[in-house]
Order: sequence, then C-alpha cells, then structure tokens
Amino acid sequence: MLRAGLNRGHVGGATILDRLENLANKTVNGRVGQPEEIATAIYFLADGSQSSFMTGQAMIVDGGATARLSTE
Repeated sequence: MLRAGLNRGHVGGATILDRLENLANKTVNGRVGQPEEIATAIYFLADGSQSSFMTGQAMIVDGGATARLSTE
C-alpha cells in the first residue's frame, strides 16, 4: 500500500527508491517500517492477556516520525 501511494507522484523523488529513502529520512529510526512490525502491534492489542490493562490509549507505530515532526 505504501509503494502504491508513493507511486501517485505527490511525493518528491525520481524513483520509488528515492521516495522510500526520503520517507525513511523523516523517521527517528531512519527506515521504513515492515508489515510485520505493524502486525506485532495489532497482535498485542488483539491479545487480551497482553493488553488487558490498556484502555483508551493511542498507540503510534511510525518509527518515530511523529516525534521527529514535533521537534522540527
């Protein structure tokens, strides 16, 4: 889905690899996340034994992109 979105041309960069690198540079981790990392967060929330004490919280899984934007 990410690659399809980046192919729409609204993000700078000549190639898809340039666009992915540009996106990765906007995160604290310096890379684009993998689907498995998102799946792990979903699994945590879906597993009541792991997340049973968590209520009403936003869980941001973005490699620190939001944190980085807040300091720019």
